[in-house]
Parts: sequence; structure tokens; C-alpha cells
Amino acid sequence: MAMNIDIPMRREGNKLVCSFPVSEEMLQDIPLNKELLVTVKVPRNTRQFKLAWVLADIVSKSCDWLTDRETAMDWLKIRARHVRMIHDPIRNTTAIVPKSISFASLGQAGFKRVFDRMINVVITEIIPGMDEKSLRAELESIV
Repeated sequence: MAMNIDIPMRREGNKLVCSFPVSEEMLQDIPLNKELLVTVKVPRNTRQFKLAWVLADIVSKSCDWLTDRETAMDWLKIRARHVRMIHDPIRNTTAIVPKSISFASLGQAGFKRVFDRMINVVITEIIPGMDEKSLRAELESIV
């Protein structure tokens, strides 16, 4: 029987314990006395995720050619090289498609790398001359 369940837990000493009452309920679905293979994932920084969307909002308002924050986010992901290439051999064309930054598709380390690149794109291409610390402080003040 294949089973894949994500249960919020935290480490206490040398054991994992349920973080919330709902975690305890989810744990009941796992058979007793069975060998398990556990994969540990540290959840992403939700604050940094919010900062990225505030950044996209600022960029969309700074560029008249980016109509909204979703479009700005796609543009930022492309400029930050968080993309996949899709080649069409019939037309001999290649499309550049932004990858997802959802929590399920990108871990914290990868997201931090993409976010740092987005910041660099903004201070070099959108608001040249603005230093990184000032931009990050502005984002923090909004969030």
C-alpha cells in the first residue's frame, strides 16, 4: 500500500512530534508497527514569499509595459533565470516559460536564490542606482 502524507511536525530532542492537533489526527492514518521512510522538508519562509509579491507589485507600478503584478512576477522570474525552455522542432522555435515559485515546487534555498536574483534585476534594470539594502527595507516596511 503506497502512502504519501505531509504531516506538520517539529523536532523535540531526538524525536519528531506533531505540531498541531490536526497533525495528530493525520498520524492516525499511518499503520502501526510498519517500517516507514521519512523525508524531512523544512517549510518555506512565508514572509520572503510575501516580499517577492510586494516586489512584483512595485515593479508592475514602475513599468508601464507590465500591466499587473502577475505579469511583473513572470517577467521577474524570466529575468532571474527561473525558467524552463520548451523547444518546438517543427517550427524551430524555443519558448521561455517561467517556472513556478509555489511552496510545493521550490524549496527555501532555491527560492532565496531566485528572490536574490529578482532583487538584483530590480536594482540594475528597473530602478538603477537604488541600493539593495534600501529596496529590501522598503519591501519590509510594506509587508
